Amino acid sequence: MGRPTKPTILKLIAGNPGKRKLPANEPQPRNVTSLRPPSWMKGTLARKKWRELAPDLQASGLLTALDVTALALLCQAHEHYEQSRAIIAAEGFFTEGASGVRVKSPAVRVMDGAWDHLVALMKEFGMTPAARTRVSVQPVAATESEWDELDR
Repeated sequence: MGRPTKPTILKLIAGNPGKRKLPANEPQPRNVTSLRPPSWMKGTLARKKWRELAPDLQASGLLTALDVTALALLCQAHEHYEQSRAIIAAEGFFTEGASGVRVKSPAVRVMDGAWDHLVALMKEFGMTPAARTRVSVQPVAATESEWDELDR
């Protein structure tokens, strides 16, 4: 399996360093106007992570209506990672299995899986150091509100 395809927006922001032809007729999803997390995202830590990430991603043009679910899943993975990390901190990496033998805590598996999901989704949004070196972000121009028009 090869490297995943880089989103066109990231290629454009980076100046298309590979100079490959960009896809024609690629869907252009609408930009997100509300930075509220999806209603199904209930976790406190997930919602906090959303409030931390969404404004920067929106300002960079990397958060569109079609990206909301991916960002929400990233935030949920963050919450699962933090919850399992807290359990491990309190109880340790090992627990007693059914036969009395010490086994790896189930929280370790949850933490590892959440970590994998976090890293994969962070790469999709250009949020890791390696992914960021290939991105030069230019903020999206602010849109005028109805109030701005009345002020003129």
